[in-house]
Amino acid sequence: MAEKMTVVDEIIAATKIEAKKKKEATQNFFGRLVKAASKLEDEKWKELTDETQEWVSTQAKALNEKETLVSPPGYESEATVAALSTEGGADAKAEASSETPVKKKGATVRLRELVCENPDAKLADVFKQVIDEGFKLAQSTAEVVFYETKSTIKTLKALGKLRE
Repeated sequence: MAEKMTVVDEIIAATKIEAKKKKEATQNFFGRLVKAASKLEDEKWKELTDETQEWVSTQAKALNEKETLVSPPGYESEATVAALSTEGGADAKAEASSETPVKKKGATVRLRELVCENPDAKLADVFKQVIDEGFKLAQSTAEVVFYETKSTIKTLKALGKLRE
């Protein structure tokens, strides 16, 4: 039985793009994967697994919103691979992955979470917390997301879909 291809391997095989370049930033590589897969003709796109299609679609939205891209399922960074090939085993893998963290969500998602957790929070406080957590976010984007989230909460309460 053939071994299942990773999302990265599947995209590279379908698009014929280069694998990650030695000094290429991981986020740039993920961006190249998403852009290349997004340009596939319909027939080639349909040949991709559901998992790969879902990852590309989700990351294309994140790319358009200038959010941090999430690692594709099964992706291991060079630091992780190097750690696994040494005597360190699982401990080295954990150490390597902690050295090269990949955010699992974008700045706008985190801002929405903070507003939902505390709907009475002030924009400046929420914006500062998002920035302090290491996200990059423009003030104008923060304002739009902040007020849209507050408006959504207000509408859900008015419709009786959200308890006070």
